[in-house]
Amino acid sequence: MKNKNAQAIHDKSMELLQTVGTRFLHPEAIEILKKHGVKVDGNIAYFTEDEIMKCVEMAPSKFKIYARNSKFDIEPGSGHTYIGPMMGGIKVLKKDGTLRTTTVDDVIKTDKIVEYNDRYHVNGGGICTPNDIPEDQFMLFELYAGLMLSSKIPPDVSGNYHTMELCYDVIAAAFGCSKEQLREKPRILAGMNVNSPLVVDTIMTETMFTNLKYRQPCYIAPAAMGGSTAPITAEGTIVQNNAEVLSTLALAQMYEPGAPVLYGSQSTAADMRTLAIAIGAPESALCYKYAGIMGKFYELPVRSGGLMTDAKKCDVQAGYEPMLSFLACEQNGVDVVLQGAGVLDAYLTFSYEKLISDFQIVDYVDAYLKDIDVNDETVPMEDMQEIGHDSSFITADSTLEYMRTAILDPIISVRGPKPQDTLEKNMDALIQKALDEYHSPDIPKECMDNMKKIVLDYGIDESYVKKIENARVL
Repeated sequence: MKNKNAQAIHDKSMELLQTVGTRFLHPEAIEILKKHGVKVDGNIAYFTEDEIMKCVEMAPSKFKIYARNSKFDIEPGSGHTYIGPMMGGIKVLKKDGTLRTTTVDDVIKTDKIVEYNDRYHVNGGGICTPNDIPEDQFMLFELYAGLMLSSKIPPDVSGNYHTMELCYDVIAAAFGCSKEQLREKPRILAGMNVNSPLVVDTIMTETMFTNLKYRQPCYIAPAAMGGSTAPITAEGTIVQNNAEVLSTLALAQMYEPGAPVLYGSQSTAADMRTLAIAIGAPESALCYKYAGIMGKFYELPVRSGGLMTDAKKCDVQAGYEPMLSFLACEQNGVDVVLQGAGVLDAYLTFSYEKLISDFQIVDYVDAYLKDIDVNDETVPMEDMQEIGHDSSFITADSTLEYMRTAILDPIISVRGPKPQDTLEKNMDALIQKALDEYHSPDIPKECMDNMKKIVLDYGIDESYVKKIENARVL
């Protein structure tokens, strides 16, 4: 049954696109829109409902992205929720509560920890931003690091045409194919962001066009802030997010008909006292909820944010905010959850402890949403009749048979008579276990050599490249 608000959101979005339109800053975008008969005034495009829906219908409802390890292939639109960790943290929260800048060593360590968790299908490179790599190089370097250290789907990259082509050179080299062959077997979860309100800028246009050129599934994710870059009401923010996605999707389909795209949202509210983004706000969870709902309405796969928080440290706020936002995603059929572990302080800070805490949240939400299935196997009537009123089920046949699977065995949570610092010790132990058990992906030497040549020719310091090579453990 379709949500009662979906049609109203659609109708308001169509009104917005017909009366306000979307501003496209790239001249090539304007040319494409005009060529397809869209009304354009200067750099503002005004869409009819027919134009939008024709493009929506062109976009596939399901597609596949291929990981190096087929175990981590993903199929948005299949009804499964796939997860990727945080992206972009510029600081690391230390255990003593102080902050430090991120380094290449953090890139290596985080990739290895996420590689350990099979619930995560997206991994690599961009979890944190290494401050020891020049700004104009870290996009290429993070992609290289992720492809060398992870067997999972690499996350998106962004930049102008030149940067994007270099990134696709590395992706093609990593899999021993040409860039054109990537069209037949997509290897990356690509993406772009809309500038709210209702602007698609030049860099994001070139990012999207390059992704579509090689037909890599590309999410369109506004990050509108209610009360700042979007209307203050959640309803207004959701309508604007919807209009931003649809107008950008229309451009995408006009550029590359039938290209795989994901309906996206990273939208939330602004804090009205400070005007800071509030990624852990309940309005954030509402935006993710309605991304899932509107994706179903348009029969499009969905990407949104996930385990989000504005907390400055790993405290109770860093638990209840991420739990709500991830539950909203998975409960409403979001296909891909990015920013799905390690986030603190509204994207600025990464925490190893928060990463592990988020792993546990995912397990709890999965267990809750699995629900129950009442049948002869799950209701052990014979044991219940035999035990009756005065005994226990500790040694019952059903308990012995299902004790390892029927109840979630938490990876870090503390139960029973344990010391107060047990949770912290469990986190430390899991981090170390992930690092100790890490195995790098099996990559042909020729592919590694070709990747290395590209990044060295671009000017990335060889010492950092060697760090990545040395971090691989077979």
